[in-house]
Amino acid sequence: MIDKPEDDTPNTDEGKPAGAATKSKSDQPSGGQSTAQKKKAGQKPAPGANTTPKPDPTPAPTPAPTPTPAPTPEPVVSNIATWYSGDWKSTAAKSPPYNGLKITGDPTFDTSGKFVSVKVTVTDFTNVAKGESSTIPALTIEQGFVKIPKPTPPVTAPPATDPPATDPPSTHPPAADPATTTPPVTDPPVSDPPVTDPPAPEPKTFTVDGDISLQSYTSGLYLRVRLGFGLDPQHRELGNIFELKAPPPKPKPING
Repeated sequence: MIDKPEDDTPNTDEGKPAGAATKSKSDQPSGGQSTAQKKKAGQKPAPGANTTPKPDPTPAPTPAPTPTPAPTPEPVVSNIATWYSGDWKSTAAKSPPYNGLKITGDPTFDTSGKFVSVKVTVTDFTNVAKGESSTIPALTIEQGFVKIPKPTPPVTAPPATDPPATDPPSTHPPAADPATTTPPVTDPPVSDPPVTDPPAPEPKTFTVDGDISLQSYTSGLYLRVRLGFGLDPQHRELGNIFELKAPPPKPKPING
């Protein structure tokens, strides 16, 4: 019979009262905190203690500024009236008469919408391809019929000329004339000048002749003409050609 060797491992329970057992690691409180630490964590702060949380030392990023949208421009409302004569062509001719007549009216109204005056421009395209214009700056109702003025020709300055050169006076006495007799003076033969036709007159750049007025009716305000224009025989125009209207009022802003 073989004897069992005795266990040399020291008995850690020696010296402990009966019934006491060694606690294992699994018997320790979870989370690494003891019971005393848990009690301390559950305690209420003392009166007067600073409970304000400390600010985050890292500053928050500044948001980018929102771009301001550009204001929307108001639409330009034009109340200029335009009239073309009956012989007006969409494509101008290559020789006179190049085209007909064009008349525009640009009215002015006060803040209450009452008519003040109208700027009338008459442009003749008979002998000038680009047109020759005459303007009545401010035609009113009270003026009645007004003569259409002829265009004022541009003022051109005369070319600068140098004064003629003059010789200084001579200090020597005149030389003696050796001739003792004066030759007889004879008149040249008289001859009639050649007969030439007079130059043809230049064509008029502005052929319009007549007047213009404003006529007010219950239906509106109209521009009336009585005039002639163009090559002989001239075209005749008589009557109201267009109505002058006030621009529409601006819309009132909507309060948000």
